[in-house]
Amino acid sequence: MTFVNRTLLGILLVSVVLAAPLCRAQTAAQNAAMKSARSPEADAQKKNTQAYIDLMRRNVRQDKSEIMGSIMALNAADAAKFWPIYADYDCVS
Repeated sequence: MTFVNRTLLGILLVSVVLAAPLCRAQTAAQNAAMKSARSPEADAQKKNTQAYIDLMRRNVRQDKSEIMGSIMALNAADAAKFWPIYADYDCVS
């Protein structure tokens, strides 16, 4: 892949991760209506869906880190300083 393609892919992945929480917004009335209408199958489906979403987010974060690492090409000393700071930042955002 070219540098431009990798950069665009990185931007796309980051935007998906950052936009995901915004897409889950619901009103209190919607939440109350959903809780009263849930069945055991719906609860199991919701748990499975949440587990899948969590797995996808971990995969996206891993891919994002690999892309960052390949683009930045840090030496060992710089990488030892950079990655702990990046990991702290990435967990907060």
